[in-house]
Amino acid sequence: MRIPTSARPLPFLRASRWIAVLALVAGAALVMPTAQAARHGRLTITPGQAAPGEPLTLVGKLPTKVRRPIAVQRGMYGHFFDIAHGRTNAHGRFRLQIPKNGMGSDPYRIVARKVRVHHHVYPAIKTRPRTIKTLEPDVGVTLSDTAVGLGEAATLTAAGFPARPGRPLTLQRRVTPTIWQNVGASRPENGRGQAVFTLPTSSIGATTYRVVAGAWNGAGWFPSFPVTLSVGTGFRPARAAAPAASSTAQTAARKAKAQPGPVNAANTFKWGPMAERWEWEAGESTDPWQIYADGTGRSSIYMAMLALESGMQGGQMVSNGTVKATLHNAGHTYGRWEARVRGPIFQSGNADYTMGLNLVPTCATAATPCTAPSVNLGTWTGYQSATTIGVCKGSTVWSTSRSLARNRDNWHTLGVEITPKRIVWFIDAKVAAVLKNRSAVPGVPLVPQMVLQGKPGGARMNRTKLTADWIRYYTLKQKDKGRIRGAAPAAHTVTGTC
Repeated sequence: MRIPTSARPLPFLRASRWIAVLALVAGAALVMPTAQAARHGRLTITPGQAAPGEPLTLVGKLPTKVRRPIAVQRGMYGHFFDIAHGRTNAHGRFRLQIPKNGMGSDPYRIVARKVRVHHHVYPAIKTRPRTIKTLEPDVGVTLSDTAVGLGEAATLTAAGFPARPGRPLTLQRRVTPTIWQNVGASRPENGRGQAVFTLPTSSIGATTYRVVAGAWNGAGWFPSFPVTLSVGTGFRPARAAAPAASSTAQTAARKAKAQPGPVNAANTFKWGPMAERWEWEAGESTDPWQIYADGTGRSSIYMAMLALESGMQGGQMVSNGTVKATLHNAGHTYGRWEARVRGPIFQSGNADYTMGLNLVPTCATAATPCTAPSVNLGTWTGYQSATTIGVCKGSTVWSTSRSLARNRDNWHTLGVEITPKRIVWFIDAKVAAVLKNRSAVPGVPLVPQMVLQGKPGGARMNRTKLTADWIRYYTLKQKDKGRIRGAAPAAHTVTGTC
């Protein structure tokens, strides 16, 4: 009886061959993850930590041995986008250099898109993302004493962070709230990032100093907080008491609603491409913003944001005075402005700052600021107050207010559209108010101004930091793609002029 072919037993040799084949298949299955991983290519980024603006070197190799274009991508909000371009060599190797961005957790990767070279199609390849730690720049300053007698020795020790041996540190004294004057020559940071300055004590009075770390290796210059030395009798200030814990901030944080996501009026109403943008991503200095500070505060670039800080952190530190940052450029008479802002408060028991964003005439950055119309995109005092919006022209103010949840963490977007016929305010991508009144339109070039307004007379304030994640300007070229309807702000007369 003939056995069907399908049921015949395999000879030993043939079975051995099948076993070998099965072993090869199993082996291939075992090495497949490794092969798949190899298709990602290799990427190394050095150094492992850097300050914003400092160079990063990206070195690696793709598994394809052909010259092909590649892109450096940066991740943000779960998406990657190109920031630089280059090519591999014939062996698939690459070496690129980019500046460190200002964010603390944005990853980088290399992407080689699908390409045809010499009639051969090479597939797309992506390396695994790599995240580099961001070192936030700062300059700490310490006085040997806050008050000394006439002719007594006084020194100021400055320490730059991160330490960059050789970087110039420059001592400056405050002449006016917007002007600082160099005192002597710059001194290079030593191996610990420090430099010591001898202060003049030959005349009686109080002088406010700061130290500026110069631009270095791609990173912008950075100022310290101001400190004041009193020379002569009767100038020693009383030591400040430790501030109370911020129970107001804690209560507000519990009551505040979830902060709005990355939405804005420009996207919602389709304003088109940005004509100007300030996002501080590449380690810039505060230029071209003119900084005004008449007390303990400063303005600097912090975590890719423009920050206005009222004073140093610490239980014995005092916050007082006003800080302003005003864009120093030609400005725009008409158009759309929008900003994403936040104002965390770190103390209670003292007065709260009034803070926010305005549009002011370009002459506000002159040596003698002018009196002219201004537009309020949003100002508030503390966490509990309403947010005021409006416009001031001549002796008339049109204003209204909106209730917004605020705490240390949540953000809000504030925007305005100015045309020859109307002004429209936007908060968190929604129309907040509409004023159809030609006489209220400023009709002069305007620039954005961030304000942290303290009470007069050096009153103690709660330590506060007002930050702008970004500020953007759009033209009126594209019409709004949504309904622009809202109540008009109420008008009232003020004493004098704006």
